[in-house]
Amino acid sequence: MDNETIQPKKKRISILAIIEIIILTFGVLQSVSSTVKPLPYTLRYVWCFIFALLGIAMIAVLIVLIRKRFVWLLGFAFIIIYLFAAGSGAFTCELNASRLRRVDYFRNKEVIATINDTTYTWDGESVLYDRSNLESIDYSTLEKVIVTIDGEESSYGLLHCIDSSDLAIEVYGGGTGIFLILSPKE
Repeated sequence: MDNETIQPKKKRISILAIIEIIILTFGVLQSVSSTVKPLPYTLRYVWCFIFALLGIAMIAVLIVLIRKRFVWLLGFAFIIIYLFAAGSGAFTCELNASRLRRVDYFRNKEVIATINDTTYTWDGESVLYDRSNLESIDYSTLEKVIVTIDGEESSYGLLHCIDSSDLAIEVYGGGTGIFLILSPKE
């Protein structure tokens, strides 16, 4: 008998699986990078680290099964799943980090709007990112409209909240907009 028939045939490591592991590793790094961005402003998005853990679990499964014949198909499926799952988490974190950065400019500042004899103030936290619950104010019917930020007069646009007596100041008009919600001062 020759040596080839006695020794079992060694299974080869899948080169495609190695490439897929590298792609998933870059995905995990990008996911962590995107998740970290809103954290200086709020810990509300710390849950997005679950996507990095998902990617690490996928990489571990591929490493364990790297000698299996069709592991590259599993790796391809993992990449597609991770692209959509972690991509949505990364998009959420990136978008909200941008929004939080814009709102952060107004933190610790006194934001006041005066319409006729009613004064509205911002509580330092209330923000809307959707215009659907707001309507324009007819300035022609008003005698006095003043918006100040830390005592300096400003030209930000005002809107009225449909379901309350609050006002909104549009501080950023791009995309859906960013609106600081001001309540009547009592």
